[in-house]
Amino acid sequence: MKGRLENELKNNEKIKKILITMPKEVEMFYNSVRIGLESTTCLEYVRKIKRFLEYVNKDIKNITKIDIENYLNNIMYYEKDEEIKKISFSYIKTNIIILNKFFSYLHNNNIIQSNPVVDINNNKPRGNDDVNRYSLSLDELNSMLECAVKGDLSNRISRSKQENWKERDYAILYTFMSTGMRRTALSEINIDDISFEYKNLKIIDKRGKSFDYPITDEVEICLKDWLDKREKILSQKNKKTDALFISNRGTRLSGKEIYNIVKKYSEASLGRSVSPHKLRSSYITLVYNSTGYDLEAASKAVGHANVRTTSLYINSQKDPRKVASNYFSHNLLSKEGVTKNS
Repeated sequence: MKGRLENELKNNEKIKKILITMPKEVEMFYNSVRIGLESTTCLEYVRKIKRFLEYVNKDIKNITKIDIENYLNNIMYYEKDEEIKKISFSYIKTNIIILNKFFSYLHNNNIIQSNPVVDINNNKPRGNDDVNRYSLSLDELNSMLECAVKGDLSNRISRSKQENWKERDYAILYTFMSTGMRRTALSEINIDDISFEYKNLKIIDKRGKSFDYPITDEVEICLKDWLDKREKILSQKNKKTDALFISNRGTRLSGKEIYNIVKKYSEASLGRSVSPHKLRSSYITLVYNSTGYDLEAASKAVGHANVRTTSLYINSQKDPRKVASNYFSHNLLSKEGVTKNS
């Protein structure tokens, strides 16, 4: 089975389990949007609507604008490591957009008299997230790769388990770092998506877009090392699967399992947790810097349709204020220079 279809069916099952606990209107809404949306997006919609409805704990027909405002204020802050933090603007906006679509559907189908999100949607939060953006350096990326090869983990049991999967984990990390692909796309790679003859790796990304990634000599080595190990593992388990990256059960690695692999090696080697998305943003930044700050090149490398999207990922080494300060310090007359010219 193709990886994309396999993940879609898994997401559909997750959605089905959530809908069982939800009012029938949620399932009606889901059926209306699922044709035009990817399963991962549908799952996000259903999860956020579920969380909202569980919070308000009211009949859908009786939900008011005040209920929605109270909910948005409730999710605005969260606690992590015994510290209160503020949620991002984008997360709040996403919730408003999803709730607006849900209540618009109910209103258009005469299930409710009016859409309580309309005024909130017209005044949704504006501004930039106060986020400390950073990207990983090549040294940090190499440190993670070295950790995967050597199994340099603090826990002995983890180290023992990791030894059996180091070829897989190294291949996952190296593929992320050298392509910048998304976690879902990586989890969906099948064996027949790889062509060592043409040195090409085909993946299907968001919205069904197809991309071809060149297979360098190093990528070929790490993939072949893993394929040899993979064949032995599947043979021992008497399992068959099309998936490139498999779990200890002999099944396709889920997105969550891939996330945990990246997190494990980043914590062991860098002392902090890093997500696959951070590897993607680091890839974009490194491409941007290595091409002489060519935003369009970075955008094409990562498959963005709009360079504005790419710019959100970049933590450039080119500080505009520093460049400007250096320019004027070299070109404006110094106090000593003014004195000499007087």
